[in-house]
Amino acid sequence: MFAAYRLSILTAIEDVENALVSLDREKKRGEQLRIAVRANERSTALARNLYGEGLTDFLSVLDAERSLFESPNARRAE
Repeated sequence: MFAAYRLSILTAIEDVENALVSLDREKKRGEQLRIAVRANERSTALARNLYGEGLTDFLSVLDAERSLFESPNARRAE
């Protein structure tokens, strides 16, 4: 009886540890995605500014906007 109780306690501890590791990985992934979206937002703004000044073609703007659009969880800066 004690062995079964001990096993269930150890299993519960393992489940908690696995959940904590998964949570940590998802937090890191979320931060990396936020960084990527911010970089794509800056790139889009820069491409729009350069196009507005006549220093680049519209294809650069479209490429930057496409990258922003394809960013997971992208926030639109309109």
